[in-house]
Amino acid sequence: LDFGGGPGTGILAARDEKSLLPGLREGLIVDPSRSMWELAVKLNLGQIDYRNESVEDILQKFREERESSFGLLWCPSLPKLVQGLESRQMPQYDIVNCSLSLSELSNAQAQLITFALLWRLVAPGGTLIITERGDEAIGQQTIQLVRSAFID
Repeated sequence: LDFGGGPGTGILAARDEKSLLPGLREGLIVDPSRSMWELAVKLNLGQIDYRNESVEDILQKFREERESSFGLLWCPSLPKLVQGLESRQMPQYDIVNCSLSLSELSNAQAQLITFALLWRLVAPGGTLIITERGDEAIGQQTIQLVRSAFID
């Protein structure tokens, strides 16, 4: 699950052959922008190294890889993802990624509620990845907030 996933670069990185999950079969992007999801589909279902390829080769590889069995899902928000589900019915994910997204929320309460929900979506033995801008006060404050909630 990639919360605030934008164009799906977190899932693209997770699918890389040198990543922790090279055999990833499904990804879920939670982002309010459907246009970003559509771009994510193009990037993830046409995962091609473009650097040394001719245009013809790129197009051929894209057509072949589009037919892969990888599934990329989209949901516009966390509340929609879990709406009407009891705690035991919530989906769980091996990796939940939240990159540069918590600090975009309106206040500390919204950040903590979102963090708690993201944590509940992590499967046993799974990983929650939270990253924020380290050189800005807002990013540092956000990380300190969720760390104190998690550790305390």
